[in-house]
Amino acid sequence: MSIDTSTELSPHKIVQEQLKDVILLQMNHNDRLNDMVSFQANSSICKEEYDRLLKQLEQERYEHAKTRTILIEVEDKLAFAQGEIEILKKQIEREKQQYDQAFGELKNQALKESSKKVALQLKVSEIEKKVEKKEDALNSRQNQIKELNSKLARQRQEYDKKISDITVTKQQDLYIAKMLEKDGQKKKKRKHNAKSEN
Repeated sequence: MSIDTSTELSPHKIVQEQLKDVILLQMNHNDRLNDMVSFQANSSICKEEYDRLLKQLEQERYEHAKTRTILIEVEDKLAFAQGEIEILKKQIEREKQQYDQAFGELKNQALKESSKKVALQLKVSEIEKKVEKKEDALNSRQNQIKELNSKLARQRQEYDKKISDITVTKQQDLYIAKMLEKDGQKKKKRKHNAKSEN
């Protein structure tokens, strides 16, 4: 931020120029009075008029000195104000540099955080894709397991049925064998009895 000292000091310059103009006018007036006094003295005017002119000259000189004093005071104030302005300009420049530095650091930090955020978002997206693939694979495995369980259950039912059929067949075979054995024993007994009767 720059400060235009020419714009801010223009009123002081105007005052200074006006005071200088007043001093010049007073000096010219004093010169004219001196000339008039000398002319009147040479022209043998009355003492009363001479004293009046001399008093007027002294008054003008007093006003001139007073104006010069005011001018010096104004110049001193102006110099002091310029010094204060220079101090403020340096202070503002330091604060601007500090602000620019702080702003630059914050901007860099924000860029770093933004980069980290983007990197994290990409990483999260990759992880989500991996998780999705894992879930798809898991669902596929679960479906395969369900199919295998269904197949195993059907095979078990078929096996149980075969075992049951084999058991029934075996029991029937045992029953038939027993019946045949009893029938054979009866025939042998009848033959034996028949031989005994003969």
